[in-house]
Amino acid sequence: MAAPAFPKPDDLIKKEDNIKVTLELSKKSIDLFKKYAKKKGFKYQKMIRILVDTYASKTLKA
Repeated sequence: MAAPAFPKPDDLIKKEDNIKVTLELSKKSIDLFKKYAKKKGFKYQKMIRILVDTYASKTLKA
């Protein structure tokens, strides 16, 4: 059986076109994201970005 073809290291790094924005969210929402992120070892900003990206992707497909 042939060894699986692994991607090149450079192909593993996704370069995303990100834009920094200032956004006001409720303290309750931020506290929730921070609490969950801390439990899972994530950064809460990244969780919010993934949430927004997922929503945008699904909306664009509709």
